[in-house]
Amino acid sequence: MKAAKNSVALYSCYFGNPEPFNPSSLVAGEGYDCILFTDRQDIAPEGVRLIRQNTLAFGPAWQSRKAKMLPHQELTGYEWAIYVDNRTSLKLHPSKIIRKISANFKDEPPAGKHLFRHPERSNIWEELHVCLMLGHINEREWRDILALYERVDLPSDHSLTHNAIMIYKMGDRATERAGQLWFELFLRYSKRDQLTLHVADHLAQCSSQLIDFPLREIADWPVYDDGDRDRATRPKYFRKPPFFTVDGIRYRIRRARMTRLIRTARQGS
Repeated sequence: MKAAKNSVALYSCYFGNPEPFNPSSLVAGEGYDCILFTDRQDIAPEGVRLIRQNTLAFGPAWQSRKAKMLPHQELTGYEWAIYVDNRTSLKLHPSKIIRKISANFKDEPPAGKHLFRHPERSNIWEELHVCLMLGHINEREWRDILALYERVDLPSDHSLTHNAIMIYKMGDRATERAGQLWFELFLRYSKRDQLTLHVADHLAQCSSQLIDFPLREIADWPVYDDGDRDRATRPKYFRKPPFFTVDGIRYRIRRARMTRLIRTARQGS
């Protein structure tokens, strides 16, 4: 890609048509480069550098995570890279965000990932179970990922993070190794990248820095709800049918079965 004009890259990814494109996820300004990775030919936000990539190798859902997880491969020459999900709108200039993060350190903030705590859940196992109940993953994926957590002896004292915005201070080799492993685990296990981030960090012996203020102080999220998203990939039985119907009965049976699976997993942990 072109040489960096500034030390900060603000970037997002939009592949396929998962929901309407959100122009407020990337607002061009002074002092930073604004970059969009996309396969779309009909999107050209003002002041945003477009990096068009095809999706032949991975498909849209998978390609959309590559730059998110591997900024060191895509964004060379930057000191900071701030990933912004398409469902997010920043409320602060990137330089102010970096200053807020830096204020928590006596010296310079360390290189690596700076991430927000999850606002609702503190534990990756809880996130895994919620993803099953909401239909974000199927039962086979749930079993495979649960077995992965047990196999790598994932610590229980980690803090679950919210990755709608990921702030990278570039140059940390452990973070780069963890990002590569995260992408490989993501391709292997699930389109919910949240579920494999902490495994990758654990295996790569990489510690992310937790930001000491909530994401809502710098951004609005989500600007789209699930009703705006393309539900074509969600299994039909996760769309709640009318109560007094055959489909409604089948839906409740499946939900009860999942509840029993999760309860058994919790008792065994």
